[in-house]
Amino acid sequence: MSATRLEEFVLNQIRNLINNPTARERLIFDRNLAISDNFEDDYKYAAKQITDIERRRQRVKEAYEAGIDSIEVYAANMKRLAEDENKYHTVSDEYQTKLQSLNERREELEKFTKSLEDFNILWDNAEFEEKKHFLRMILKEIRAGNGKIEIDFRF
Repeated sequence: MSATRLEEFVLNQIRNLINNPTARERLIFDRNLAISDNFEDDYKYAAKQITDIERRRQRVKEAYEAGIDSIEVYAANMKRLAEDENKYHTVSDEYQTKLQSLNERREELEKFTKSLEDFNILWDNAEFEEKKHFLRMILKEIRAGNGKIEIDFRF
């Protein structure tokens, strides 16, 4: 199979993909970057717990000062609250990081799909390295042989 025939087949498949509204939507809303409901619920719970930590510390302190708890119990309770606070901050930070990554990826994909509207002009005017980078962004694998061509996209 000639390189020209392979290139033309791949470009036609990309053009078909560009003109398919369902495929374009799948590009923008990458399922691998979704935030699950459980993860979001964990974040909300962690955020609530973080706001409660200071109040709980005050209650532990008051129990100690009132003579209800011994110094050992007070220390253990304060240590547990510090550990809880660290745990909840970790969950919160992970969520914020994933949310930021998700938003950046969506913006990148939206820009990418908008640029696809002018694909033919972009392709014709692109340098070799730009074409190569573009193809590597969207193509996972191309298999050619026995008169057949199969393309696996990254989405």
